[in-house]
Amino acid sequence: MHYNRLQVDMSGIWEIAMGADRPAEGWHPVAVPGTVNTIFPDLTYYDGVLWYRRSLELPARPTPEHLWRWVFKGANYLAEVWADGQRLGQHRGGYTEFALDWPGAGEGRHTVEVRVDTALGRTRLPHLDSDWFNYGGIYRPVHLELVPPLRIDAVQVNTPRANGYFGLQATVVLGSQPGAWDGSAALELELAGEGLSEPVRMTEACSAPGRVEVSVPTEWLRRVQPWALGDAHLYTLRLRLTRDGRVWDAASLAVGFREVSLNGHEILVNGRPVRLLGVGKHDEHIQLGRTIPLAQYQKELELMRRANINAFRTSHYAPAEEVIDLADHLGIGVILEGAPFFHTGYPKPHLYAQFSDVDAVSDGTRQLTEAVRTFYNHPAVLMWSIGNEMGTGREGAEEFVAGRVAAVREMDPSRPIGFSGIAIKPGQHQISERAIDLVDYIDAHFYAGWYDVDEYGTVEDSLALLDELHRRWPNKPILIGEFGADALPGYRSLERARWSEDYQAELISRLVAEYARRRFVAGMFIWHLYDFRTPPRRALRRAHEFNHKGILDENRRPKLAYDAVTRVYGEIARGEPQAGE
Repeated sequence: MHYNRLQVDMSGIWEIAMGADRPAEGWHPVAVPGTVNTIFPDLTYYDGVLWYRRSLELPARPTPEHLWRWVFKGANYLAEVWADGQRLGQHRGGYTEFALDWPGAGEGRHTVEVRVDTALGRTRLPHLDSDWFNYGGIYRPVHLELVPPLRIDAVQVNTPRANGYFGLQATVVLGSQPGAWDGSAALELELAGEGLSEPVRMTEACSAPGRVEVSVPTEWLRRVQPWALGDAHLYTLRLRLTRDGRVWDAASLAVGFREVSLNGHEILVNGRPVRLLGVGKHDEHIQLGRTIPLAQYQKELELMRRANINAFRTSHYAPAEEVIDLADHLGIGVILEGAPFFHTGYPKPHLYAQFSDVDAVSDGTRQLTEAVRTFYNHPAVLMWSIGNEMGTGREGAEEFVAGRVAAVREMDPSRPIGFSGIAIKPGQHQISERAIDLVDYIDAHFYAGWYDVDEYGTVEDSLALLDELHRRWPNKPILIGEFGADALPGYRSLERARWSEDYQAELISRLVAEYARRRFVAGMFIWHLYDFRTPPRRALRRAHEFNHKGILDENRRPKLAYDAVTRVYGEIARGEPQAGE
């Protein structure tokens, strides 16, 4: 959602220093937003406390009741903020947006300080053994916004579908400064876009702050065009909060009319079965860390579209909202994984948060619900994932999964909910998963053909286990959430040796064909779109500290697998039969 409020962009040159306590010296200029690990060569592997500070000038407020608010799009991991020596608050979690009010800030010069603790920990999420690089600092944009005394706090939009036609239901949360709501106000809504001869307009009287429910009748929307994979139609919803002829607050958001539902093993979008042809996607760049410009995000999504990829899975945390905005506009589906629950429950308590770790589970659940709140209105988000490879074959998994699913379901009953990487052991022909019955879809990871055959089995082993999953849960969609192999960029091999581009392309092509001819496989997600950096402690398994399973290299240049995916995904999209059909 985009507010029509006065905003002051805080991007620019700040100062930075290191140390657990506020440093008296050693300050150095730094770009904000930015990841310190990619800016400073000496801090590539830094995990610890960073201090940021800068001065700023504020204009006068229109009224004494107007309030300045800090908005941080992402600061990893534990951020504490002071302004003019006054502590404004803190936020845990490196991937979700947070906002802090700044009471009393007026016209003139001010100083802000931000303490960011980037260190990993056993009960922090992500934890000490996460398999992706821990980029630290204030790495996404920061701004100040001027919040009016009467305000629009939140909007949730649903587009229910009945008898082939869509309606629109908006839940708007209105707020105010103490004592500012004196008398009635009006909430004005305007919906404009393709198929509407003129904008739809409605006004609701509001006597007090709180929730306002607005429904646009279906008969007014019969000519709207639905949002679908590869065919994105977006509408603009504008909201204005007025009183006594004055506009106090205004906001707008893009709306896509679409419905996601399940029918047995099928995923339906607007009542039609779809097959998700996807990839996994971390939010990082070799030169920029996680401070990624919009044009770079678009390049990555355009490379997906060129390869007939119609969906991606975020990995393993909330992404930048800009990339989901682009997915909305380009008609690319998203499975959004909102919290870095990873290996939770594995028998390594010195490394991993456990299902029984109340603080860590609470932290992750808050990150998860923050992500749901942020991405709720995006039509590209088709399903939620509560975590990745969490060890859900172990004791305590049922209670853990049930609690996280309930938290998301309470916020959003409209989308399917699951988690990525059920507990299976293809090499031992075992399904040890305890929580499948608690979720809406199955997401299985198969690395047959790459990792240790004793644990991951042969390709034939994994396919037999896939068929067994369908036999036991015939009415749940099955996704292959990860599969693939590492390939060192430029390494070619006539013998198709492991680590070669030739081996990777051949294995992916074979697996895609096998999955495609199984009609119960509702989607597949190759791991990964591009090569990405991993922690140095993973170096024995990750050549020069990278996961090389990308079909693009770290500079987004195509490997052989990219052309192979373009071909095999294209055949599936065109409905061409696969080998064995």
